[in-house]
Amino acid sequence: MDQDERVERAPGGLVSEQRRSRELRLAERPDWYLAADQLLQYVGSGDLSLADLQAVRAEVTGRYGERACFVAVGRPRELEEHLSNRFGTRRITWSERLGRPLAPSVRAIARGARLAVTSGGIFWVDGERLFEERKEVSLPWTSPPVELAVLRPASLRRVLEAAIGSSGPKRARLG
Repeated sequence: MDQDERVERAPGGLVSEQRRSRELRLAERPDWYLAADQLLQYVGSGDLSLADLQAVRAEVTGRYGERACFVAVGRPRELEEHLSNRFGTRRITWSERLGRPLAPSVRAIARGARLAVTSGGIFWVDGERLFEERKEVSLPWTSPPVELAVLRPASLRRVLEAAIGSSGPKRARLG
């Protein structure tokens, strides 16, 4: 099978559209992407707990190598929410003309990321620059509290580019 045709399943026993209780959930229904040598692919979506991410880390580093990365990207707002502003009709027209969803770029994945799993650990991606990078922060909505190191989108982008390789895809494969 050609590298471009390789289809990967969600790592760590994740099941697309899985749900977790509010106390255990680190992220609510993000999209999941896997980055490895010559590969950037959407592999599913659903709630994620710390146990899920630990299982993902074990499988991703063991199966794809030390540079591989798993990223959970927050979903954009629903189209209905955009209808309340005056630009809503323009966005609907543009998306209807497109015909199929546009695959996100490496940059878009890094900017929208909420969680990242690398061989170096499990990270909370702080796109709002609220915390120092690599500092451990407690996620207050979890019970018991979960502490994760902070990673910035620019750093995650470099990690993704290193995982994919210089001749790898610039956009994710959607299925």
